[in-house]
Amino acid sequence: MAQLPKKKKGLSFNFLNRFMVIQFILMLILSLFITYKVNTHTKENATAQLSAIANERALIVDEFVDNAESKLRIFSTEPEIINMMQNMSDKNIQIAAQKCTERLAPEITGLEGLYTMNWNSKVLTHSLISGVDDVTHEQDALAELQAGVMEQHNKELNKEGSGVYNEGISVSPVTGHKVMYLYRGMFSDNGKPLGIVGLALNADVIMNKLSAIKAPGLENSTYTMMDIVRAAYIFDQDDPNNAGKPVVLPDLVRTCEEYRNGINTDISTTYEYALPHMGSFVGASVWLPDRNWILMMNDRSSEVYKLVYAMRWFLGIFSALILALMIVFTFLNKKQEQVNMKLVQSVERMNQAKHSLNAAMFNDVLTEVGNRVKLTISLSDVTDGQTNPYYFAMFNIMDFSSINTAFGSDTGDEVLVRTAKAIQDAFPNGSVYRTGSDEFVVMIRSENGSPRSDTMVSDVDNVLRTLTAPQNIEGVGTLYPKYKVSVIKKNTGIDPSVITILKEMTNARGEAMVGMIDFSDLTE
Repeated sequence: MAQLPKKKKGLSFNFLNRFMVIQFILMLILSLFITYKVNTHTKENATAQLSAIANERALIVDEFVDNAESKLRIFSTEPEIINMMQNMSDKNIQIAAQKCTERLAPEITGLEGLYTMNWNSKVLTHSLISGVDDVTHEQDALAELQAGVMEQHNKELNKEGSGVYNEGISVSPVTGHKVMYLYRGMFSDNGKPLGIVGLALNADVIMNKLSAIKAPGLENSTYTMMDIVRAAYIFDQDDPNNAGKPVVLPDLVRTCEEYRNGINTDISTTYEYALPHMGSFVGASVWLPDRNWILMMNDRSSEVYKLVYAMRWFLGIFSALILALMIVFTFLNKKQEQVNMKLVQSVERMNQAKHSLNAAMFNDVLTEVGNRVKLTISLSDVTDGQTNPYYFAMFNIMDFSSINTAFGSDTGDEVLVRTAKAIQDAFPNGSVYRTGSDEFVVMIRSENGSPRSDTMVSDVDNVLRTLTAPQNIEGVGTLYPKYKVSVIKKNTGIDPSVITILKEMTNARGEAMVGMIDFSDLTE
């Protein structure tokens, strides 16, 4: 019984340690979860910022070209230009139109050239050179130009477009620069085409305008613009020589096809990609549906996700500290458990020694039943004048010394153990004691008249029958144990004198015979 408090304390200590370890593990899991959530949220914010900036840049491009288209429409409504288109053979009218062209050209930002031409693309006026008589388009190119101008004119009449045809990027035959060509048709009142006004924008101006606007944290970003109808570059800041050239990268070709065929209608998208020997990049694209252009803004992942990486480092270090604390605590916990285990083992050894000492003092070592000292203590605990009497039965092995002599001490020990076990099995509610070298006493308290006297005598008789059964001793012979047995019932004077009474009865009766148990009711 003395060990139970120590075990509970040990269990409580182990539970506390496990609880602390679980807390560390939960903290680590929570830290990793927070790291994941913060990284994801920060990354989404960084991507959203890049996308928002790309949309702003797309508006700048759209406004830049809108301004040029507006200037071209104004140019087409000038009286001198309209008069010339209606009277192309009049030289004086053409001179006036040339002056008008030269006057309006400086008002257009990024202008490469402002000019007029007849329906067959023969130049009539030009902001850079007067008296030009060149043809700008030949054969198939002319047919494509005329078709494009007519299509935009019809859209304007139906209020579906601006009336300006964008021919894309090509090299200017005058300056050699890469320019964007815008055209607008001139028509008579009955819809007959008269001629075309044109405007050439320097493509580098648009790119330089974007590059000059630096976004905080994205100072190294670059821009690319594509015409999805022709699948060609309008400009490419990474490689300026790509301007006007067809798109060849499979991913970009597929993107142009998806927008051109209506498969993709997203105005704004973000993406990630990697280039050999250059690392990973993040980009945002914006579709300008009115022009069928795509503006792409690209930057290195390390710059776009700079805050993400910083948060990863911070939370990673925090998680590592938690893990390190958990490892240190686990190590200290193991050490403490070892010390605690040694203490518990020491206490257990002390308790075992105490238990062994108690057992040696109060129990018979061989049969493991109580000894005479324990019986004396048990008798002293009984209150005199019991309303519930006690039964006492004595079993005395006759001629026990002769059994040791004839069969050996091991056989004698076996007879003693067998006797104690038979009595214990027959009286599970009783207390069995070895009161002498060959003498056993069983003490039973009756409860509400049970057991009755005849039942008690009958149970003793059954034990005697079991004990006196012949025993074959290997290599020696057959043993016929004999016992002296007596039973008494008392409710007063319950003290060590009961042993004397039982001895006197067994000595007076002699050998007990099955069915003839000596019983004496001494209750008052």
